[in-house]
Amino acid sequence: MRHCCTWQSYSEGGQAAMIKSCVNDWLQQIPQVLAFTSAQPKDGGTGAVYVLLKRNKDKRS
Repeated sequence: MRHCCTWQSYSEGGQAAMIKSCVNDWLQQIPQVLAFTSAQPKDGGTGAVYVLLKRNKDKRS
């Protein structure tokens, strides 16, 4: 099985924890999401998330 990786950073500020919580809940509901975790400090730390996605079987590369 092939995988594709991507990352998304959140805005920092007073609502960052709420946004991260919503993103975590949302990612758990998406079948294409295999895994996700907070990023390393050099990539934004807890203000960013790495997301591991399933590759689309219909698209050949």
